[in-house]
Amino acid sequence: MASRFGEGVAIAVWGLVCCAWVAVIWGWEPAYLAMTVDDSFYYTSTALNIGEGHGPTFDRINPTNGYHPLWLAVLVPLTRVTGRHAPLMMRTVLSLQVVLLFAGALLVTGPKVGGGRGLLGVAALALCNFYVLKITVNGQEAALQYLLLCSATAYWWRLLGQERQIRATEMGMLGALLGLLMLSRLEAGVVGVTILGLSWVRGASSGSAWRVPRKAVLVGAGAFILAVAPYFVWNLCAFGHLTPVSGAIKAADPGNAPMWARTSVAILGAALLAAMAFVVVRSPGDAVCRSRLVRLAPLIVYVCVQTVHMVSMQGRVIPALWYLVPHLLLFGLLLEWVWQIWQRSLWRQIVTVSAIASFALLSLATWAIRLNPETYAPEMAARRAGRWLARNAAQEAIVAGWDCGIVAAHSDRRVVNLDGLINSWEYKEQYLDRGRAAEYAERVCKADYIAQYIWTRSAPGKLAGLDGQAWFVAWDEVGAFRPIIAPCKRRDFAFLVLSRKPRGPTLDEYIRNMQRDEAPAQLTGPPG
Repeated sequence: MASRFGEGVAIAVWGLVCCAWVAVIWGWEPAYLAMTVDDSFYYTSTALNIGEGHGPTFDRINPTNGYHPLWLAVLVPLTRVTGRHAPLMMRTVLSLQVVLLFAGALLVTGPKVGGGRGLLGVAALALCNFYVLKITVNGQEAALQYLLLCSATAYWWRLLGQERQIRATEMGMLGALLGLLMLSRLEAGVVGVTILGLSWVRGASSGSAWRVPRKAVLVGAGAFILAVAPYFVWNLCAFGHLTPVSGAIKAADPGNAPMWARTSVAILGAALLAAMAFVVVRSPGDAVCRSRLVRLAPLIVYVCVQTVHMVSMQGRVIPALWYLVPHLLLFGLLLEWVWQIWQRSLWRQIVTVSAIASFALLSLATWAIRLNPETYAPEMAARRAGRWLARNAAQEAIVAGWDCGIVAAHSDRRVVNLDGLINSWEYKEQYLDRGRAAEYAERVCKADYIAQYIWTRSAPGKLAGLDGQAWFVAWDEVGAFRPIIAPCKRRDFAFLVLSRKPRGPTLDEYIRNMQRDEAPAQLTGPPG
């Protein structure tokens, strides 16, 4: 009875925390910008275009596959409810993500799974931290990936806990679920390969300790392949490539990690994976079925492979928050496991109270940082630039920019993405890879406007390739920005809307004034 009461309390607390976040999403006006990133609006704008019959395109000009397909499929029906009202659309998306997060945690802590309701307490405490929440609730595919990762983990654990042999139909359902997980985020296919690989290596005939025949494993593998194959076939037929253009662009980024860091991470990751494989393969069958190592192996492999790939191959030491979805689930499960095996004692109580108090203080600090408008000032400036374009640009006008998701969502104009993440493969290969992005904006798509921020008192950055005498500053907003990973640093920026028509100083004149530390006063002031 006491156990059921404790479970009910854990679920209630978890639900209250999630409801509080929904209230923040709808009650805090900047929430739909502060809780997301510019790329989040790439998804919503593309979903809107698909829903209106334009096909998979961000700018209604170039076809693209620069997205994870399952999340986009979820968003398309929402566009029929919200329309092109950017704040309503994104607040609805963020609320849906909180629901997915709530459901995912319940699945992996169910009574027939064995995850332990203590994980809900850990999750509720963690979610008080703004940046922990943003790992999954950010407008991109992370919350859906979390739900499917929890679902696949929970179902696999349930199969491992059975006393009877696993059926082929059960492995087929698991394979289909793993396929959906991969479609939610492609690199999550590592989880499917790990689970099916473990089942094959340890599998044997009926009655074995592992209790999963290899015929059943083949059924699971077939279901997994059938779930993901149509997406890759479509990519190949429609674009001539198996992978999305966004993934190819990110993979080509050389990064800035030093060689010693790349080498060290690669060696450590390979050693950890080899040691884990040795233990799993050499352990007796019954021990493997009950082993925490086997239960957590897919998550551990996912985290290791992703870390090695990111640091050693892409040269990125600090990943974007939405890459940390498997880390978040793995850490929560490990923490809850440590809590279970640690016998009740005074030391456990002291450590627990100290950890909770420290994390609470850290969470308060994250809120103090994020409530500072300077931490989301560029996003607010992009929104105002988009609204300016909505009022002043002709309906048929073409806008271009490198970081243009927010601008596109608020301008309701055709906005061409010059960083290529949500553009066509043709643009990537013919222009982006050859350093001809500015030429594409000026001569190919013949943009009427350029919307982009630059850092003041520095080089013009991505605008450097433009003809500085042919573009005029039609609107600008000067502000200060504090990055969330270094809130003590303050950088001045200017968000510019450039026009081909002479409405203000030329881009060259504007940049020269900035480089002389004579940044002009704001030309127009931000519209309301």
